[in-house]
Amino acid sequence: MSKEIITKILESQDLFELANRLEKFLGFLKDIQNHRNNILYELYDPLFSWYFDKSFYLKNPYIIFEGNEGIRLYLKNRWQFYNSYRKNRECLLTVISEIREKIIRPQGQRITVKEIESIMDTLDQKFSFVEKVIDKKHIEIVMLDHSHACWNNFTSISRINDIRYYRIITTHIRKESPHSEQYSFLHELGHILHFVLTDSFNALPEGFTKIQRIMFNQRDIPPSNEEMCELFADCFAIAAIYGSHLEKYDPYDMILDVDKAIITAYIMQLIGSIKT
Repeated sequence: MSKEIITKILESQDLFELANRLEKFLGFLKDIQNHRNNILYELYDPLFSWYFDKSFYLKNPYIIFEGNEGIRLYLKNRWQFYNSYRKNRECLLTVISEIREKIIRPQGQRITVKEIESIMDTLDQKFSFVEKVIDKKHIEIVMLDHSHACWNNFTSISRINDIRYYRIITTHIRKESPHSEQYSFLHELGHILHFVLTDSFNALPEGFTKIQRIMFNQRDIPPSNEEMCELFADCFAIAAIYGSHLEKYDPYDMILDVDKAIITAYIMQLIGSIKT
């Protein structure tokens, strides 16, 4: 019975299906008295082995996970295996709850593989993005056929044995979003650059406070640190778009070209300072 449920979990085609099958699996385990964590590991082991074979030795600057592979990577990213059955159960229950509370049917468009390839090529030509920012690693891009109740895309960065792992989860743009799916993807790459520069999402890149004060801060109350991080990611997106074929995705017509040129020069200076 457990092997059949595990197979179905690993074959899930969307997050709703994944949540239902995980719930059934946890219900099955609840009626078992012994070795429940060993049975949970029977799910985690093939999941991790698949991920290891798929991406660990990959030399490409990015790898895209679509369909069932995207669902698998979503689960793998959200679930850290513990020696405790209770902790594993709590983790999987959180995954189920998050899916049911935050994941919704697709609304707007989602970025395509070809668009990602075009954007990455542009960034490499303009900023030497692969060499300077990704630096012998790769970005794992999960493409989900869902929308999210709170955000369009999401970036996570983890560190294992002093190696950084970059991940971007892409979803269909929400109806109320003011930005395109392409701009939102560039924005997430800006978060990755931020972390590469500072090794943190709390510390701001050198010189950004001054840039922000001159160009963006028109309020009596200074922006929070979280808002500053979002502004930096926007600056990267603006710099990537300015003077390139990506200008059709520019949502900021109100920003003067002279200011966009200054932002671009600032971002290029930061990327140029990265030691590889």
